Amino acid sequence: MYMLGLLPVFWISQFLSFPPWSLFWMSPLYLSLFFFFAEQAPSPRLAFDRLFLMVLPFWAYQVRWIAALPVFPEQQAPLVSAVLFLVLWEGLFSGGVAALYNRLHTDSPLKNAFLAAALWTGMEWLRTTGDLRFLWAPLWSTTLNHLKLAALLPMIGPFGWTFLWTLGSVALGFGIWKSHRPSLVLALLVGLIIGGSIRGSDPGVPDGTLRALVVQPAYLPARFGSMDPSERDSLLNRYRKLLRDIPDGVDLMLFPETSFPGLYSRELEVQRFLDSLQAAHPIPLLLGMSTTPDTGEELRIVHNSVILRHPDTPIAGIYHKRILVPFGEMFPLEDRIPALSILDLRHQPLLPGHTPPRIRIADTLTAGVAICYEVLFPDAIRRAVLHGSRLIVNFSNDAWFGEGLGPRELLDLSRFRALETGKALLRVGREGGTALILPDGRIVASLPRDRPAATVWTVPLYHTETPYTRHGDGPVLGIVGMILLSFWLLMRKNVERPPSDAV
Repeated sequence: MYMLGLLPVFWISQFLSFPPWSLFWMSPLYLSLFFFFAEQAPSPRLAFDRLFLMVLPFWAYQVRWIAALPVFPEQQAPLVSAVLFLVLWEGLFSGGVAALYNRLHTDSPLKNAFLAAALWTGMEWLRTTGDLRFLWAPLWSTTLNHLKLAALLPMIGPFGWTFLWTLGSVALGFGIWKSHRPSLVLALLVGLIIGGSIRGSDPGVPDGTLRALVVQPAYLPARFGSMDPSERDSLLNRYRKLLRDIPDGVDLMLFPETSFPGLYSRELEVQRFLDSLQAAHPIPLLLGMSTTPDTGEELRIVHNSVILRHPDTPIAGIYHKRILVPFGEMFPLEDRIPALSILDLRHQPLLPGHTPPRIRIADTLTAGVAICYEVLFPDAIRRAVLHGSRLIVNFSNDAWFGEGLGPRELLDLSRFRALETGKALLRVGREGGTALILPDGRIVASLPRDRPAATVWTVPLYHTETPYTRHGDGPVLGIVGMILLSFWLLMRKNVERPPSDAV
């Protein structure tokens, strides 16, 4: 019965640990209870069932904002089904961690803390892979209101931080629960390591600045995935009004993801507008728009792209979105599970890109580029800033989800990408979420949602690379793999060992 009494504590600590509350001091309680319930289950199967069901309310709350997408009536049932599928998918990860922990754990609380840290870190890394990758509410998001606690991210990356935080949290919980002094000592050591980093890493003095004109048109079509010609004219007029007076000294103009409807090569009126704009103001322009693959064929499949326009070159550089949104931009497991086609919400199939995630804007300036959802994934942004990128630009169009948890959390999670890479991150949204984020994760400038605006921000530029940028997740994943392998070998040894009273 006492375990039933702990259920409300588990749920409260889980909900309050993550956005929108991000009470970091609740997460050790949540993690300790998670592995307590997993350990107390009579079998790995029951541990899986128990934790799978226990985390479903949390994930239903976390992704409920997706169901607010204003789709056509015939898409409403597939949308709700896709959200339900996503909730169950996230539950599978938690259930899997619980089952493995139940199967591999030992009698030593100290060893079990390392096992828990390795399993949790491995789970969060797996959530960044495959067709159904969806790294929502990661453990490091518990520090959103106290980013100084995440000051180790430039050194060890988000998964290294996850390993340390889980290790310290579970060691503390086991030390108290089982009165195990070595676990308490380990928790203290981890606390000293994280606490000692609170002063943070200094990205140094910027080696240059960029005067960026950021445009947020705050225009939402009447229906998701479509825009008629009259709306297109209204949108062009809004851009003309916003760009009527461009100040001197601007180095770069930026328009958001899907700045205009239709294909870039076929929207001749848009092309004429951009030509006249850059003839009057010869400034490089980065804008998001759909493009077709370079095959010369009449294709129904398009890229979600960012295009660099110079005054004399309509396409001076291009980046195609590489990580597509499941069900919305790409259909996961399409070839392997055809029955899931009822969840297909694509207005038009998108093709993932293979171009490097960076654009050379000028001889001395390369920008790492990410489109909307891609900013969730640490390794994608790390690769974007390799090879000399001096800032990160994230183009977004998440206005369809209104004022819910989704758009705000997407903006907040992008702050960690700036912190990990030691670069300023400039986020350009169509309806909202436009912001300038410094390398320490602070948002120093932003535009209100639903308000058309064009503003100039001075963006600091950095050449330096953090240890995480150089080395990535490999070292941490190597440690995680060695820990899990050692526990698996120990389990095999114990299974194969004959009973002591055997004849």
